Amino acid sequence: MAEIDNYDLRATLRSVHAGALTADEAKAILDITRRAAAADHKTDIAEMTMLLRIKDLLAQMADEVALPVSGNFERVPASALSRGARELAFACAYLVMDQDLTLVGEERVLANKLAVELGLDSAHVQELITTIERLVRSAS
Repeated sequence: MAEIDNYDLRATLRSVHAGALTADEAKAILDITRRAAAADHKTDIAEMTMLLRIKDLLAQMADEVALPVSGNFERVPASALSRGARELAFACAYLVMDQDLTLVGEERVLANKLAVELGLDSAHVQELITTIERLVRSAS
Protein backbone atom coordinates (compact mmCIF):
# COMPACT_ATOMS: atom_id res chain seq x y z
CA MET A 1 0.00 0.00 0.00
CA ALA A 2 1.27 3.47 -0.89
CA GLU A 3 1.76 6.10 1.78
CA ILE A 4 -0.69 8.98 2.07
CA ASP A 5 0.87 12.19 0.80
CA ASN A 6 1.59 14.73 3.58
CA TYR A 7 -0.20 17.50 1.69
CA ASP A 8 -3.32 15.35 1.25
CA LEU A 9 -3.21 14.27 4.89
CA ARG A 10 -2.90 17.85 6.14
CA ALA A 11 -5.57 19.14 3.74
CA THR A 12 -8.01 16.41 4.75
CA LEU A 13 -7.56 16.92 8.47
CA ARG A 14 -7.81 20.70 8.01
CA SER A 15 -11.06 20.19 6.08
CA VAL A 16 -12.45 18.49 9.18
CA HIS A 17 -11.27 21.25 11.52
CA ALA A 18 -9.73 24.35 10.00
CA GLY A 19 -9.30 26.30 13.22
CA ALA A 20 -6.52 26.25 15.74
CA LEU A 21 -6.48 23.70 18.52
CA THR A 22 -5.58 24.32 22.11
CA ALA A 23 -2.70 22.25 23.46
CA ASP A 24 -5.18 20.36 25.67
CA GLU A 25 -7.43 19.59 22.69
CA ALA A 26 -4.47 18.35 20.65
CA LYS A 27 -3.35 16.11 23.53
CA ALA A 28 -6.89 14.77 23.95
CA ILE A 29 -7.19 14.05 20.22
CA LEU A 30 -3.84 12.27 20.33
CA ASP A 31 -5.01 10.19 23.30
CA ILE A 32 -8.18 9.21 21.43
CA THR A 33 -6.13 8.37 18.33
CA ARG A 34 -3.71 6.24 20.38
CA ARG A 35 -6.71 4.43 21.84
CA ALA A 36 -7.82 3.66 18.28
CA ALA A 37 -4.36 2.35 17.36
CA ALA A 38 -4.57 -0.07 20.27
CA ALA A 39 -8.11 -1.26 19.46
CA ASP A 40 -7.06 -4.46 17.69
CA HIS A 41 -4.47 -5.33 20.38
CA LYS A 42 -1.70 -5.54 17.78
CA THR A 43 1.31 -3.34 17.19
CA ASP A 44 1.25 -2.50 13.52
CA ILE A 45 4.09 -0.42 12.05
CA ALA A 46 1.76 1.29 9.57
CA GLU A 47 -0.62 2.33 12.38
CA MET A 48 2.26 3.58 14.51
CA THR A 49 3.70 5.54 11.59
CA MET A 50 0.31 7.14 10.91
CA LEU A 51 -0.09 7.90 14.61
CA LEU A 52 3.25 9.75 14.62
CA ARG A 53 2.31 11.70 11.48
CA ILE A 54 -1.00 12.70 13.07
CA LYS A 55 0.84 13.68 16.27
CA ASP A 56 3.06 16.05 14.29
CA LEU A 57 0.10 17.61 12.47
CA LEU A 58 -1.84 18.07 15.72
CA ALA A 59 1.21 19.77 17.26
CA GLN A 60 1.30 22.16 14.30
CA MET A 61 -2.43 22.86 14.60
CA ALA A 62 -1.98 23.65 18.29
CA ASP A 63 1.16 25.71 17.68
CA GLU A 64 3.08 23.36 19.96
CA VAL A 65 6.66 22.26 19.47
CA ALA A 66 5.76 18.67 20.33
CA LEU A 67 3.05 16.62 21.95
CA PRO A 68 3.84 13.91 24.45
CA VAL A 69 3.37 10.31 23.41
CA SER A 70 2.75 8.46 26.64
CA GLY A 71 1.31 5.03 27.15
CA ASN A 72 -1.52 6.46 29.23
CA PHE A 73 -4.51 7.27 27.11
CA GLU A 74 -7.43 8.44 29.14
CA ARG A 75 -11.04 8.74 28.16
CA VAL A 76 -11.58 12.38 27.43
CA PRO A 77 -15.06 13.76 28.12
CA ALA A 78 -16.64 15.23 25.00
CA SER A 79 -17.51 18.34 26.98
CA ALA A 80 -13.78 19.12 27.21
CA LEU A 81 -13.50 19.46 23.42
CA SER A 82 -14.99 21.89 20.92
CA ARG A 83 -17.23 20.42 18.24
CA GLY A 84 -14.45 20.74 15.65
CA ALA A 85 -11.96 19.01 17.95
CA ARG A 86 -14.43 16.15 18.57
CA GLU A 87 -14.89 15.72 14.82
CA LEU A 88 -11.14 15.81 14.27
CA ALA A 89 -10.63 13.27 17.05
CA PHE A 90 -13.02 10.86 15.35
CA ALA A 91 -11.43 11.44 11.94
CA CYS A 92 -7.90 10.85 13.28
CA ALA A 93 -8.96 7.74 15.17
CA TYR A 94 -10.75 6.35 12.14
CA LEU A 95 -7.75 7.12 9.93
CA VAL A 96 -5.41 5.14 12.16
CA MET A 97 -7.79 2.18 12.17
CA ASP A 98 -8.60 2.32 8.43
CA GLN A 99 -5.12 3.08 7.05
CA ASP A 100 -4.82 -0.60 6.02
CA LEU A 101 -8.22 -0.43 4.24
CA THR A 102 -9.75 -2.91 6.68
CA LEU A 103 -11.49 -2.43 10.02
CA VAL A 104 -11.47 -5.53 12.22
CA GLY A 105 -14.31 -6.18 14.65
CA GLU A 106 -12.68 -4.42 17.61
CA GLU A 107 -12.00 -1.36 15.46
CA ARG A 108 -15.61 -1.19 14.24
CA VAL A 109 -16.85 -1.45 17.82
CA LEU A 110 -14.50 1.34 18.91
CA ALA A 111 -15.49 3.57 15.97
CA ASN A 112 -19.15 3.26 16.99
CA LYS A 113 -18.30 3.83 20.66
CA LEU A 114 -16.20 6.91 19.86
CA ALA A 115 -19.00 8.43 17.79
CA VAL A 116 -21.31 8.14 20.81
CA GLU A 117 -18.70 9.27 23.35
CA LEU A 118 -17.84 12.31 21.21
CA GLY A 119 -21.50 13.22 20.74
CA LEU A 120 -21.45 13.03 16.95
CA ASP A 121 -24.64 12.38 15.00
CA SER A 122 -24.68 9.38 12.68
CA ALA A 123 -25.04 11.41 9.48
CA HIS A 124 -21.96 13.47 10.28
CA VAL A 125 -20.02 10.38 11.35
CA GLN A 126 -20.75 8.87 7.94
CA GLU A 127 -19.45 12.05 6.25
CA LEU A 128 -16.24 11.83 8.27
CA ILE A 129 -15.83 8.14 7.43
CA THR A 130 -16.35 8.88 3.73
CA THR A 131 -13.74 11.66 3.88
CA ILE A 132 -11.17 9.43 5.56
CA GLU A 133 -11.86 6.45 3.31
CA ARG A 134 -11.42 8.69 0.26
CA LEU A 135 -8.04 9.83 1.61
CA VAL A 136 -6.86 6.29 2.33
CA ARG A 137 -8.00 4.97 -1.04
CA SER A 138 -6.34 7.83 -2.88
CA ALA A 139 -2.97 6.47 -1.74
CA SER A 140 -3.63 2.86 -2.71
